[in-house]
Amino acid sequence: MGVQAWSPDLIVVDLPRELEGHSNELQTVVDTLRQRNICDVVVDFSNTDIVGSPTLSRLLELRRVLRESEHKLVLCSVTPAAKAVFTIALLDKLFDFAEDVPAALTRLQRRERGPSPRSHAGHPTCRATPTGEVTNCDPPALPFLHSP
Repeated sequence: MGVQAWSPDLIVVDLPRELEGHSNELQTVVDTLRQRNICDVVVDFSNTDIVGSPTLSRLLELRRVLRESEHKLVLCSVTPAAKAVFTIALLDKLFDFAEDVPAALTRLQRRERGPSPRSHAGHPTCRATPTGEVTNCDPPALPFLHSP
């Protein structure tokens, strides 16, 4: 497993093919993030085919630590077999997935810029304020939707 600091605000973790013997290394990433200034994290699954419960547990812990500090976690290059494990465990909705590392970086950059205002379907008069509140909408405003 390789951990690369791409910037002070981003690290990329390259997972090895044999993940289950390396779940302690993922724990080391979690511990390191707790000790230093926390940043966004991209976890690259391009070398990994199988994901087991120890890895899922570490990823959930990593997600929790990052969310507490308002930072993001993106999983990328997840094979269909590995994605199936997330789906079966009902975790696929908790994690943000990207096609590859460049797509993950793009997703993180979009989040830094904030959400882009969008009208609600069927309500072209709806507008989003800079704080994300939807105004001028009839019927009453729905929660503001963020760009994926």
